[in-house]
Amino acid sequence: MNKKNNKKGWFHGWNVLGLTLLFQAISYGLVTYGFVLYVVPWQQEFGASIREIMMAIVVFQLSAGVQSAFVGRALDKYSAQSIVILGAVLLVVGFSLIANASTLGQIIILYATLIPAAIAMTGPVVAQSLIIRWFVARRGMAMGISAVGTSIGGLIFPVLIGLILASSGWRQSLLVLPSIGAVFIFLFAFAVLNKKPPQSQNQEVRPSGNNNVDAILATDNCQWTTQEIFANKSFWILVVAFIPLIATYSAVQFNFGLYMKTLGHEPEQTAALISITAFSMLLGKFAIGYFADFIDVRWLYGTTVLAMCAVLILLQNEPPLWLIRVCASFLGISIGGYIPLSGITIGALFGMASFGRVMGLFTMFITLGAFGSILAGWIYDQVSDFDIVFSVFFAIVSFPALSMIFLKMPPKERVVNA
Repeated sequence: MNKKNNKKGWFHGWNVLGLTLLFQAISYGLVTYGFVLYVVPWQQEFGASIREIMMAIVVFQLSAGVQSAFVGRALDKYSAQSIVILGAVLLVVGFSLIANASTLGQIIILYATLIPAAIAMTGPVVAQSLIIRWFVARRGMAMGISAVGTSIGGLIFPVLIGLILASSGWRQSLLVLPSIGAVFIFLFAFAVLNKKPPQSQNQEVRPSGNNNVDAILATDNCQWTTQEIFANKSFWILVVAFIPLIATYSAVQFNFGLYMKTLGHEPEQTAALISITAFSMLLGKFAIGYFADFIDVRWLYGTTVLAMCAVLILLQNEPPLWLIRVCASFLGISIGGYIPLSGITIGALFGMASFGRVMGLFTMFITLGAFGSILAGWIYDQVSDFDIVFSVFFAIVSFPALSMIFLKMPPKERVVNA
């Protein structure tokens, strides 16, 4: 792409952005949002308990975190096109095997192996790596728009899955939708990811230190080894800051049903809260990404934590239904912003050349936040009081947030994309 075309012609980065929306919508729509719809059919088919079925999503989350680290490292060595296409293939193979499974154990094994590998190759780590390489001045906005892809999948695919479930059963739905989705991913990845980003990566730059971000002012060409990443305090500050945010979200979101039941509300009200949270997540992703181009990411992170703390306070003492709905909105906005926010921060601190490796390792660690729902459930089992649960998580999310004070950010780049 020459300079003239970059200024006056269509910027190919927008095509790449559209692709990230597509493959995240398909993979997350099928895997994470679609899972809920298969719980009852699997319970009836295999005579399994809900706890046994939930093992599939737990091992999926843990495995996806670990595999994201390997995918992130591969992104710094191999073409994103080959990784995305391979992810589409694994998506079809994994769900086809699930559609032909004869036991729940086989499904759990596939949710621990092929399915997380597929979503690691067609999920946020790959999407953010592509955005980092193609966008500079509009990077925050692009990150926010790209992150909306997962929410779009949550709006579209449950409806499609529900229609096929009603007409043809769960096995047929796992054969049809992943196959169609994979064809779209393959065709668009083949057509779009055939150009190199405008930023040059020819010159390799080594970090000049391990602990002082001022001394390691990362350029887009800075190459980091895994040992250097682990030795950098900024990496661990981000891990410490974001794990509690994910854990608190999990604690509230996945216990909404029980919480609403204790207040005497009907299941339909819980479903409405989940929809409100999902829509607010979409808004949070776009808003945080947009403002990240103008506002220090540390202030934006503080805003997400304040929103989460407000949720934990307002949900106490049996609030009215309208206030619970407001809390669901705050919850979605708070957690929705974490994907673009983490990607923008890592890109600014570590640069483009090693972004995949750093983001993959970061994703592996913050997966630990998934245990928030389990911890919240255990606390409730002991005390039978959600006020205490929310108070505990208020401490969990607020105090680690102070670690962001020690994060030193490099000056914002002032390069303008065409």
